[in-house]
Formats: sequence, structure tokens, C-alpha cells
Amino acid sequence: MNEDLDNRLKWNYFLFFWIKKKIKNLLNTNIKTKRLNTLDKSVINLKNNFIENKVKKKFILFLCLESFELFFFIIWSVVTIKMGKHDYGIKVISSKKNLLINKLSIMFNYELIILEDVKKNKKIDAKLLKRINMLNSSNDFYKFKYHGFDLGCMIISNFCRIHRVGFVNFNSYLQKKIIKNTLINFIEEYDSLFNQEFLKNIHKIYTFEKNLFPYLHFFLFSLKKKIDLIHWSGSNLDEKTFIVKRYSKKNIYSHHSSISSKLWNKIKNNYSNNIAVRNKIIFKKRFSGNFAPFSVNLIECGKNFNLKIKKINKKKNCIIFSHILHDTLYFFGKEYYDSYAHWLISTVKIACKNTNVNWHIKIHPSNIYRGEFKKGFSKEEDIIRQELKYIPPHIKFIYPDTKINPLAWMKFADIGVTIRGTAGLEMAVLGKKVITCGKNRYENKGFTIDPKSKGDYEKILLNLPNIKKTSKRSFQKANLFYNYVFEKKGFRCNFININMKNKIFNWNSINFKLVENKILKNINLDNFKNFLLSKKKVEYIVHKT
Repeated sequence: MNEDLDNRLKWNYFLFFWIKKKIKNLLNTNIKTKRLNTLDKSVINLKNNFIENKVKKKFILFLCLESFELFFFIIWSVVTIKMGKHDYGIKVISSKKNLLINKLSIMFNYELIILEDVKKNKKIDAKLLKRINMLNSSNDFYKFKYHGFDLGCMIISNFCRIHRVGFVNFNSYLQKKIIKNTLINFIEEYDSLFNQEFLKNIHKIYTFEKNLFPYLHFFLFSLKKKIDLIHWSGSNLDEKTFIVKRYSKKNIYSHHSSISSKLWNKIKNNYSNNIAVRNKIIFKKRFSGNFAPFSVNLIECGKNFNLKIKKINKKKNCIIFSHILHDTLYFFGKEYYDSYAHWLISTVKIACKNTNVNWHIKIHPSNIYRGEFKKGFSKEEDIIRQELKYIPPHIKFIYPDTKINPLAWMKFADIGVTIRGTAGLEMAVLGKKVITCGKNRYENKGFTIDPKSKGDYEKILLNLPNIKKTSKRSFQKANLFYNYVFEKKGFRCNFININMKNKIFNWNSINFKLVENKILKNINLDNFKNFLLSKKKVEYIVHKT
């Protein structure tokens, strides 16, 4: 790992960061929090389904931590109604800031505990403390394990996500000190969970997060205790569709929108022409901005995805799709490179050597709405130029504020390079050649070029444009995989009606109303209940109706 690479986090940054955090904590509550009397009557009526909640023998725990969205809380409540007949009740762990969720939890007769009231009752062992204080190099932290988990990597991941950087400066005493203190505090808080009376009789846990504190504490706690962990994530389709996946120690590093080997072996030969037709419809809706959660990636660009970008010469065009540098870093298993940032730099260095291809570095479009891109400055370009003082003319940057639609760029390119990004899957669906450099999503499914090592990856890039042609079979497999991820794996909440208050999508800006006659008799909810009751099913799959 290059220890000289600088993430630009100096002491004054951390001083300002902690001051802002203290001010935020003093304010304590969200001023914009809705009141009970502003909620639709259909939401209040949910309480009638949970009258006997506290006398149940088994419980499902809702993780509703700081600033948790009310929309998700209501969806979780609805999908769990039918579990009451199987002797399941609901417990909620929340934050003081979630005023409305806390009030509703009491109204619904849920067992509620406030995270801030949970006491840390474990002190770290002296030998373990000494071991942590001896950590020095990046490799020391990467190899640190606790309870069989790669905890060093996970703590680094949390640091990077909080501070929106792609790596830690291990030559910085301050950053190393923060990582060590975080590691010590985490272990004490995590160990304390095992003595909490409130967490007894928990059989299932719902969560939307894995790597961000304090969700990580409960994620690892559930895996260690072999509690059934149900992970939810947005589908990048509409606001009412979610990807739901069951996690255990066995699949801890599996991507939420991957397909298990067992399922893939069952379906990989089930292609039909109708699947390609369905995928074209999904593409059109996604890239025209019709799907609100994905539309934030299209803020700056035009909606004309059929635009033909002019080619400047006869050379093949290759797009390097940069990942969000800090997004769930190290949560997909061992990588060829130390981080997304180091992968990006190494890939661009190889591109500099290969002048037989036109290279385009596409910076992730979500950097716009995340506030991580300012005109004239990009963290991705910054770290690249730290290593490369001169970037040759056959390499261009595609910035997040490009006016050209992402789909138009994918149609323009001949080759795509990614670790495991969605753009790589979409390129394969278009019949393009895709080179991966990561695991646990769609590699080795028969439609991408998957290097066996770092050396193999670099050799493939150096030899471009010489690469194996895309076959009809690989095109079919890509379309089949894509359709399962974006259509067959989506749990659709057809029991709720919504409208958006803001032009720019935000989960907190959703106004919603439950369709009460679609709650007790609903095949989607029946299928979801069956998924919850069957521990053998790793991923929720839509059943034909």
C-alpha cells in the first residue's frame, strides 16, 4: 500500500468535525419530525394488529437507529403483522432523536429501548488492549480479527464512510489514534450487547445498514449469536421496491444485489427473449428518471439516453467506472487492491501505458447529491494526480456533472472496467465487454472477464483492445442476471400509496398512506412471511401470481 497517498484529513478537519458533531448532539432532535396528528389514519390503525405483542415468546428486532426513516418503520410493521400468528412479537431499538418512531412504538405496544440508555458494561481485556496499541502499519490493521470477524477492516470502513474518504493515512499519528480508539470503544460496546436482557428471545433482526456504527455492532452480534438477520436495501427502482437478503457468517461478504450460487445454478438456463424485452423497459425507466431513488444520479445530465456520442478516432473506447470510494469498503471480502482508491490509481497507471485504446475515467454520478463533487475538484481526480503528475491525452475524465446521460456513455463505450459496479452489469446487458476486479456480486457468471489475480488483471488491461468477443450465450446470461436483480428479487410494497413532496428524492420527503384492504389479504405479504419462516431461503424472490 502506498503510505504517501494523502486523504487530506488534517487536524483542523477533525477539530471542525467534532465541533459540528457536538452541536448536532446538543440539538438532539430533528426539528422537521412529523407529529402524530399529521399521520394518515391508516397508519394509526396499525396498532390494532399488535395488541398482544408483549406476550409473545419470540421477537423480531427493528434496528431504527439515529435519524431512521419513518417510511421504513411503517413498512417493517406491515410486513411483520402476519408473523404474530406464529408467536412473533416486535421489539424496537431506537434513538432519542426518532421522536415519532418512539411514540408509534409505544402506541403499537412494541417493546422499546433507547440506544442512548444502553449501558456499556464491559471493559476490554488488558492483553487485547496491548495488542491494539501495538497496531502500526496498514497491514497490522487489515489483519486484526475479533470473534472471527475482520474487525480491523470493518473499523477502517466505518472511518472512511464517516469522513468520506477512500483510505486511511497510516503515516498520520492522529488518524491511527482515532482508529485505535474506535476499535477499543467498539469492542467494549459490542461485548456489552451479549449481557443485555432486552436482546433475549430475539430470533430475527431487520436492518438497512451493515458497516456504519452502531449498526455494525448489531450486525456482528446477530451473526455471532446465529440470529436470523434480514437485510433490506433500496432496489434503485421505485420507492416501494426493496431487495431483501438473509445474512449469516457463511455469506457475510455477499453483495446485497448478488445472486447466490444455488439460485444461479437453478436459473442460469432459463433465458427467454421476453427477459431482454423486460430489461429494455427497466433501462428506459431508470435512465429517464422515472425511478425516484435512482433519479438523484441524473440531476445534472440530460434524459436523452439515445444520444450518439461522437467518436474521435477508430480506436476502441474503454470506460473505467470509479466506485464511490468509501461505500461499504472491505465488506465484499478480500480484494486484489488495498481499496477502491488504490485500484483506481493502478488502473489509470496501466491506461497511461496502453495508447491503443481511448480511456475514459467516469466518476460516480452520486457524488453530486452526496455533496462530494465541486466543479474543478474531485477526490478521485485528486488522488490520481497525486500519483500521476501528467495524464496523457488518450485519457479523459467524465465528471459527475456531465450533461450526457449515463446510458448514452455506456452505449458509446466498447469496453467497461469495474470492480463490481452496477454499470458493469448494465454494460454486459448491452452486449459490451466488461472486465471485473472484485468478488461477491456477478463475477464468474459467464458474462464478464474475471481475472484470477492482480497480475492477470493488469495484463488484460495492457493487451486491450485484444479481448475475447462477447457471445450470444454471455449476452443471455447477463440479461437473466440483471432481470433477477432488478425485477425477480424485488419485494414490492403494493400495500402503500405514496407521493413525493420534493423534486430531488429523499426518503424523508415521502408522503404515504396505507391501503388497508391490501394488508390482510396480500400475496406479496404472504410470500414475504414464507421467506421469513424459511431459513433456507437466502434471498427473497418474487413468486408468480
